[in-house]
Amino acid sequence: PHAFDNCDNLTSITIPEGVTSINYSAFYDCNGLKGALVIPNSVTQIGDQAFQNCSGLTTINFGSSLTFIGWNAFRDCTGVSTLTLPSSLQTINDLAFGEMQLTSVTCLRQTPPTLNGDPFFKSKTNIL
Repeated sequence: PHAFDNCDNLTSITIPEGVTSINYSAFYDCNGLKGALVIPNSVTQIGDQAFQNCSGLTTINFGSSLTFIGWNAFRDCTGVSTLTLPSSLQTINDLAFGEMQLTSVTCLRQTPPTLNGDPFFKSKTNIL
């Protein structure tokens, strides 16, 4: 947990194929991260607050094996406006995408993921 949290000078990351989990607060409050975040196909879980407050991100590309997104995982990533959720995604926890300025969300799973707790899309613009 907290591996790189508050690293404002971190401008990009490459998560290598083979990583299976991004832990709690791993990149929390890394405001310097800019552009696209690519989650490799090997990642199955993204922990609570893993990328919370990374407002410089503009795109999130989820890998095809992702099954779980934790509480507040991408909360306040206000630079991201669209999401495509993979068909493998089974569970999304409270406010995983809270306070984002989302205009479009596509879910590739035939049966929507389980939502635990508050609406995971709760935002300032009331996109639920």
